Amino acid sequence: MLRGVNRRIIEVNDVESPFFERAILFVKPECGEASEKQLRAKAADWLSAASTPPVRARKRKRRISRRALWLMVWLSLAASAAWGILYFARG
Repeated sequence: MLRGVNRRIIEVNDVESPFFERAILFVKPECGEASEKQLRAKAADWLSAASTPPVRARKRKRRISRRALWLMVWLSLAASAAWGILYFARG
């Protein structure tokens, strides 16, 4: 509650939200010279932007987990080392 302070406010009764019935916006002192029509238009713009949910980027699923990738790398290294040892041991 504000006591002893003169502030301009805008009350919007139709916020088009299933959760809220009205909004009370306090006007900044440096914007006090703006007309009521301009302030109501800005308030409506801001409330419509605030009522739309943000678009979330979808996370891309990894096709192969990191653990499986490292396992394949180590197995291929071990297989190539074993092949090298067997190849040079024969001849």
